[in-house]
Amino acid sequence: MSCFDAEAAYVTSPGKVVRRSAEIRKALESLIAMKPNLQATRSLVLEVAGLASLVDEWRLKATLPGGKKLVMTGASSDIMKQQADGIWVYLVDSPYGAASLGKAA
Repeated sequence: MSCFDAEAAYVTSPGKVVRRSAEIRKALESLIAMKPNLQATRSLVLEVAGLASLVDEWRLKATLPGGKKLVMTGASSDIMKQQADGIWVYLVDSPYGAASLGKAA
């Protein structure tokens, strides 16, 4: 959770956003329980005034409860914030990128 800003937002699925540490932790626990193999390639980084916009292409393989295999791919659109100590943290973690536009509030 140290990689998230205290006011961060995390898109759990297109149209669904959770905010702040406790909600983000709960959402990530479900993902981590699947023991995913996540591979990502950074496509774009644009940094300005202590903020950075990142685009990553990713592929996730996991096993759902009951043994069903899951394979997902996508392109994330994230915003990071540089803290006073120089460490970068997520302000917005949106693994669904453009699929979330116009759906998340």
